[in-house]
Amino acid sequence: MERKTVPKSTLKMPLNRRKLKEAEKARRVTFYRNGDYFDAGVKVALRGSRPFPTLPHLLDYLSQKSRMPAKKLFAAADGRPIKSLEQLEDGAFYVISSDGKFESLPYGSVPPPKTSHIADALPIR
Repeated sequence: MERKTVPKSTLKMPLNRRKLKEAEKARRVTFYRNGDYFDAGVKVALRGSRPFPTLPHLLDYLSQKSRMPAKKLFAAADGRPIKSLEQLEDGAFYVISSDGKFESLPYGSVPPPKTSHIADALPIR
């Protein structure tokens, strides 16, 4: 039985270590609706200019996902307005505002409510 040889140029080569070190890590951020204490948030991974080249593109996406018009972003910790994508930090929480005002609440600290799958069950305490 003859073995077929494949040219090295057609083999899929893994990235070398230098390229792996230089690869940009995605920033994972969470966006909450302004004034909604129980909102679970919208989690987004940002990497370079993909998939959102500008802030208005991100606001359009957040408008669809949060089912409210997203006009401004604020940092959840201190309420400072976000003017560009470069201001978004990895692991941070941000607030989506439709009226341009920021309401200070403990976003991201509310545990999801425990529910029962039985329709007539008493609430879990």
